[in-house]
Amino acid sequence: MFGLPVEVILSIASLVLGWYGEQKKQQAADNHALAMALKDSANAAEKRGGSALRMIVALVIICVSFGGLLLAQYTGAGVSQIFTKDPWLNLFGLVKLGGGKEVVTATGFVLPEYVKYSVLSIVHFLFGMAAGKR
Repeated sequence: MFGLPVEVILSIASLVLGWYGEQKKQQAADNHALAMALKDSANAAEKRGGSALRMIVALVIICVSFGGLLLAQYTGAGVSQIFTKDPWLNLFGLVKLGGGKEVVTATGFVLPEYVKYSVLSIVHFLFGMAAGKR
């Protein structure tokens, strides 16, 4: 799309969504603070914070994503990926020779294609949230 790689588009979308979510959270916090300005419970609730929970969730997601790959490495389980190969001869889309699907199985520490996009999305979402803070 627009000549950009998929990971760039995904990163920009994650960054914008993180920023937008942080702005909405702060707007809701401001509205709540205005509504509860005269109450003692508002001060206690504000002291609890919210960024620690967000960071714990991000840490758990990253640990599970990489921990699962490390666990597969130590157990010796194979990781299979299906690749689509382009045909080596393509005559106007009518005659195609070669190509097809190929399954590659590997053991050890294997990083599938989706890991790159997952980690990029998580990191850019967190940076977008950090950029949206006041």
